[in-house]
Amino acid sequence: MRRISVNSRPWKYFALAQGLCFVILILFLEDQHKLGWAHFFIVLLIISVTALAYYVLDNSRTFFCDESFLYIKRKNKVAHIPLYRIQSIKTSLVTLGNTRFRKVKFIDDDGNERLIEIIPAPFSENFTWFERQVERASYSREQ
Repeated sequence: MRRISVNSRPWKYFALAQGLCFVILILFLEDQHKLGWAHFFIVLLIISVTALAYYVLDNSRTFFCDESFLYIKRKNKVAHIPLYRIQSIKTSLVTLGNTRFRKVKFIDDDGNERLIEIIPAPFSENFTWFERQVERASYSREQ
């Protein structure tokens, strides 16, 4: 099984540490007798942004693939999609660094058309391998 997307879950600890460093910096570098409402709201804003970043990164999805399935791994569950159900893979206009997002359209178990966006793993040929596997699965389905 090959990982075809970026794994962003470990970055949640970096977001948490960064938020804590900012709060500690504000609380200890300022004169503690002069902490007013402005500092309180800044600290509250930093804690809120840190909590939101932690939540988003903790609940992110990671995509894996083998010869017959696409696996979508969330925090506590894994969904699998047969490759022959994937209808199209298109390159999005959205970029992250040098990597473009990919839009994968597939049909789920209920027969509904779904669209997911994948950030391919950098410095890896696994997403190209995944595209070839989808082409093979769609070709064998047509025959």
